[in-house]
Amino acid sequence: MESITSTHSSIPLPAKTNFRGRALARYLTYPAVLVVNAALIGWAVVTGAPLEGVTMAGLLGTLAVLFVLERTMPYEREWHPSWREALRDFFYFGLNGGMDAVAKMGIAFAVATIGAWDNSLPFAAALPLAILISDFGGYWMHRWGHLGWLWKVHGVHHTPDKVNTWNNNTIHFVNSIYSGLAKTLPLALLGFDPAVIIIAAYASTIQSYAVHANIDVDLGWLGYLIMGPVHHRLHHSTVVEEAGNFASATTIWDIAFGTFVYEPGRAPAMVGVVEPEKFPAPLDVVGNQLHPFIDQARS
Repeated sequence: MESITSTHSSIPLPAKTNFRGRALARYLTYPAVLVVNAALIGWAVVTGAPLEGVTMAGLLGTLAVLFVLERTMPYEREWHPSWREALRDFFYFGLNGGMDAVAKMGIAFAVATIGAWDNSLPFAAALPLAILISDFGGYWMHRWGHLGWLWKVHGVHHTPDKVNTWNNNTIHFVNSIYSGLAKTLPLALLGFDPAVIIIAAYASTIQSYAVHANIDVDLGWLGYLIMGPVHHRLHHSTVVEEAGNFASATTIWDIAFGTFVYEPGRAPAMVGVVEPEKFPAPLDVVGNQLHPFIDQARS
């Protein structure tokens, strides 16, 4: 694939002497967010702190950090939400954030209560395997979401012409439910410990917000291992040929199934849906939630 011309307007550097510091920030910021979250979870596991409270605090803290980063080192200033978009995203955050939490965390807690089969894998082996399996389920549900009737559901997420942390949850409620189940239910059926399921769900949730972040970061070689904003904004491209990158955590499944797109510095010329006239306006929350059912009834 050839690179396309970017509309990305870089932030003017404040001074030549600051260039190295800014370059370091672009490379280190995203890994630092992930490392801090990993350290937080590691502390909770070692100390026995309640994972429910720790993961909620970690999520809110990460969102606060992403909020600051989007304003101090934005990828595209025009992608900041307007006040009307902010209201829409706040509504979706409550609606779909809650449903996502119920789908993912609810399964983990149900496993703990019922006492389902335990695969007895040691924690050090179980956690990375659980993250990969969760990402595998999410990959395929996301990829199928771009086909047939499911596109009428998932396409709601692609209608905004901006990509930022806050419209991560701007999705159809059905999308939120099946995505959460695809990432978490396999782990329960495969006998993973509830704590492992909770942590894997947390990793998936953090990454889903972080890859949408409107921040000017560069992952370099790390971009061949983990997903970041540079990958996911390409996924939102209106150029279908470059809109790959269906996983949210790692690059493994996109590489394995031929949908990985990554060139450092590459950017989409435009994000959104190819045929926006087939969807209600992005700010029409009710219309977008009813769209798959009404449209299906008419067809």
